[in-house]
Amino acid sequence: MALFTVYRFRAWDTGNDQYSESGRWDTAEAIERVNGEVISQGVEIDTARRGSEVDGMTELGFDANQPPHSGFQTNVKR
Repeated sequence: MALFTVYRFRAWDTGNDQYSESGRWDTAEAIERVNGEVISQGVEIDTARRGSEVDGMTELGFDANQPPHSGFQTNVKR
């Protein structure tokens, strides 16, 4: 099991002309690539929890306090 460290971060949003907190967690290297600013303590997570959309970032809505999703549906939206 390989681990890596991710952080909450914010970056300048040119569309809104203000800082915006990302909905993803990111490695320090990836945050640096987007000229972001770390705003949390680092959390070690398994590489299986790494997102697939953006290199070094988790999926949108990632929550380090929740266990990884097993793939088994546990909730039903009505």
